[in-house]
Amino acid sequence: MVKKKIYVISCAVLARDIKEVAREMDLALEYKFLEAGLHENPHKLNTQVQKAVDQIDVKGDADRIIIGYGVCGKGTVGLNSRNVTLVIPKVHDCISLFLGGDAAYQAQFKKYPGTYYLSAGWCEEKAEPVSRRRGRAWFGNRQLVYEDVKNAHGRAAADQTFAFLNSWQKNYQRAAFIETRSGQAARYEQMAKDMADEYGWQFERIKGDQGLIRQMLTATESTSGILVVPPGHTIAFDPVGSTLTASPVWDPGAGGAAPETECVVPSDRPDTDLGLKIKTGLGIDAGGTYTDAVVYDLENRSTLCKAKALTTKWDFTIGIENALTQLDPDPLAEVSLVALST
Repeated sequence: MVKKKIYVISCAVLARDIKEVAREMDLALEYKFLEAGLHENPHKLNTQVQKAVDQIDVKGDADRIIIGYGVCGKGTVGLNSRNVTLVIPKVHDCISLFLGGDAAYQAQFKKYPGTYYLSAGWCEEKAEPVSRRRGRAWFGNRQLVYEDVKNAHGRAAADQTFAFLNSWQKNYQRAAFIETRSGQAARYEQMAKDMADEYGWQFERIKGDQGLIRQMLTATESTSGILVVPPGHTIAFDPVGSTLTASPVWDPGAGGAAPETECVVPSDRPDTDLGLKIKTGLGIDAGGTYTDAVVYDLENRSTLCKAKALTTKWDFTIGIENALTQLDPDPLAEVSLVALST
């Protein structure tokens, strides 16, 4: 009888730490590491991971597939396998994995919210030496060179363009290098220090924790930090608990009725006239760093009040509440339409 294999599909940023833990625990794993940065495009992340899962599924030799991602902008929501168990950590992103869980990440966030986190794996996959970063900026997936922009459009245009593209640096005040005992840590820590010096940030080395990675590589049952998804189930997101969960997949070809769902519509205002013209709206955008809230006069097309708070990725409702509490309560009370984006 052929021994079943354990596969790992993961972001390349985690490659060093996963392989190190596997060696320490004498685990025989089959790896597929995907390009770093897929969390910036959740749809692409989902497509590539699902494709890798499907390729393993049809082989018929897998005991389980370990997904080395977290929620990652909900890019992992909907992942499923017909025949193989999936294992995924219940974290929001890789920072939590390097620190040992969302609780450790929350503690760091409360201590210093404006932090740019780096690890040996992140530096290897994403970081560039300061000498190469100078005079360069990213516009989406395209890297611009200052001299090229200046030659094409003039110095003033180049200065304005690069000032805008590099304005993200102002959102951070600290660079934190997460030490997880991964190889060549000193070299990558120096890269983090150089980045902090270049951008005028403070630098701090913080101790990481590979405990959750160990759990991820060995778990066969769900725990508080790990979700085990049985075959025929899909990874879902529980907005109440702000965590990943598993839901059965309905296969129309298998017959039977679809799972019953209940739509609950608040009815505290039964006399509401749906034909009334909406005058005041509330817009909320939970971005990568900040959460913005704006109360807008739809009739006069003017902003009545606005506020900004740091985004709390482990629980977006905290950042949203912090932004809402800063708004003028009078126009906020007149809101009859809310739009939310993340």
